[in-house]
Amino acid sequence: MNKEGLSQELYAILEDKLEQLRALIAQTRSSNVETKSAMGDKYETGAEMLGQQINQLLLREKVLLDQIHEVKGLPKGKASRIERGAVVRTEMGYFYLSTSGVTIKLEGQEITCISMDSPLSGALMGKHCGESFSLRDKTYTVLEIY
Repeated sequence: MNKEGLSQELYAILEDKLEQLRALIAQTRSSNVETKSAMGDKYETGAEMLGQQINQLLLREKVLLDQIHEVKGLPKGKASRIERGAVVRTEMGYFYLSTSGVTIKLEGQEITCISMDSPLSGALMGKHCGESFSLRDKTYTVLEIY
């Protein structure tokens, strides 16, 4: 498993999401200006709704920036036990302990990125190859660690 390539792919996906989000923020801000021009003084409710929408988008931007920062700091070397930045293979598939919300296809494998706060990460942390862990009343085995 090429962890460097995986990390680069995750970084590229997050950067692309950030670029799209920033375009949406700019578009929303632009429509706020257009609303002011078209409606005069009667735009307050619409402007308030757009303002709230912009604030929500800015919060999403902050989350993405935090995820990008986190990915930059992930260890790239092979891990002997499961820790932050490890890629783990179990009977359920491949998992990258990094950030949530992304699935990556690499080297013919589908790798699910999971956050360090997820129940699965909690169950995996500190385990070695061959050890078992339980999640939702089922027992799984750590097959490989990268």
